[in-house]
Amino acid sequence: MGIVLGAGRWARGTEVSERRRYPRVRAVAQYRRRGSEDLPLQNLRDLGQGGLGAYSWTPMERGELLELDLYFPDGSEFLVTARVVWVEETPESQTANYNAGLTFVNLDDEARRKIYLYVEQQVEHEEVVG
Repeated sequence: MGIVLGAGRWARGTEVSERRRYPRVRAVAQYRRRGSEDLPLQNLRDLGQGGLGAYSWTPMERGELLELDLYFPDGSEFLVTARVVWVEETPESQTANYNAGLTFVNLDDEARRKIYLYVEQQVEHEEVVG
């Protein structure tokens, strides 16, 4: 299957190897936009060394650069910068108003290492999601 583009993002059904440089796993982790400490934590959908999928109650704009604090079940947390690659409204969802894909920008070595270890641990327990 060739690369399929749709509405500014990779279309569903495209082979993983054609879509992403790094695989993603389902993430049991949360995030909060830096500077939005008054808002509740929001759930990540998936995570990989190249980026993350996130649910959001607040709008995100394609191309927007965000600073995100990531929070993991083991109590670890760290800051990443990510650019919104695609976003779609999910008005019927009880999970969030938006579903988005973000790519990391200038990920430092420590954050990359932590994400790598998290992904490796998750791969041992489940199937890669994309």
